[in-house]
Amino acid sequence: GRRLAVTTAAPGGLWLRDLDALEWRRLPGTEGASAPFWSPDSRYVGFIVDDTLSKIDTAGGPPEAVASLPAAAPRSGTWNRHGDIVLGSWGGGSGGPLWRVSAAGGTAAPLTQVDLARGEFVHTWPTFLPDGKHFLYFRSGPPDVEGMYVGSLDVDAGKQSRQRILATGVPAVFASGHLFFPRAGTLMAQPFDARRLELRDVPVPVAQDVGITWY
Repeated sequence: GRRLAVTTAAPGGLWLRDLDALEWRRLPGTEGASAPFWSPDSRYVGFIVDDTLSKIDTAGGPPEAVASLPAAAPRSGTWNRHGDIVLGSWGGGSGGPLWRVSAAGGTAAPLTQVDLARGEFVHTWPTFLPDGKHFLYFRSGPPDVEGMYVGSLDVDAGKQSRQRILATGVPAVFASGHLFFPRAGTLMAQPFDARRLELRDVPVPVAQDVGITWY
């Protein structure tokens, strides 16, 4: 909660900034990086270049390749304290499921299965819940399908829950015990019970006139 990691198009690469400072610091060797996400101890940032998942130590040193990715390269990620990384597929490409890979390296394996019969297209924007086993993610599709779902590392790809947690056309993010999501230009927050895996109470506005861009 004290640093930002962003990518830029020109000059390309991964940049870090401490929130109590004005300067941005570029991490060398990260040209072409996209989809940055933090390790649970905030030491590393994971990112994707073309079809390769890499990580870099923010204290210094070159990037380390973690895994080669499928052709429809993922564009979002989340990392738990046990060394599991879950990646979301790219909404602007050919669609696809979530993928699981070890932070220590290895082969990416599908973690969900896109249900074409229901009109699903892509599973993306995963966020691990505090137990490090369950995660929230977005399924795109027709209005009766599109929204946020809960998945588990312990469940086979084709058997993940089909119960929608939140109907939304834009991915929501879990943080500080809440789901944050846009609604008609307003950023909303609603308590989420990470043990019972369900929303509680009612959403409340956090900020107005918010623009959202995702892919």
